[in-house]
Amino acid sequence: MNISRTGNPRGFSLIELVVAIVMSTLVLGAAFSAWVLVNKHTVSGKRKAVLQAETDRMVRTIASQIRTAPAVVAWTDRSITMIAAGSGDTLVWAFDGDSLSHNDTMVRISSPRARVTDFHIADLTEGNTSPRGALLSVSLTMRDDFGDESRVSMQAAAARAAGKANEFGQ
Repeated sequence: MNISRTGNPRGFSLIELVVAIVMSTLVLGAAFSAWVLVNKHTVSGKRKAVLQAETDRMVRTIASQIRTAPAVVAWTDRSITMIAAGSGDTLVWAFDGDSLSHNDTMVRISSPRARVTDFHIADLTEGNTSPRGALLSVSLTMRDDFGDESRVSMQAAAARAAGKANEFGQ
């Protein structure tokens, strides 16, 4: 505040107003930048969590079907064929390098702009023949357009497994 020589207040000088405006602009700019940064990381975190949950859900579904199937007919590194529990229908999960399909229907992914980039079946008991079946590892990798990636692996015991198929699916 500017005080005259007689001691009476006359208001703010132009310099004081400019300094106050500059300082207010800096404080508001910093607060806005912090809000934008927090919002960006919150959205990114939610997107990653949705991608991880979707990957986990798909692997759990496949592993559950393997566990409950009365028989696994065949599998390769990229596909598995089994008999569905209860109905006796044939279930086929296959990855063609671009998409994952279930019974020749492309699997829809709820995570926006995400896609399956890898699907792998591995026999953890390969070489150890067991009349009870095989222990299979199911791995699924998903990636979205934002560069986020999620990979989930799960083991599932397959009852009365027929064995690993050759590259021709036989």
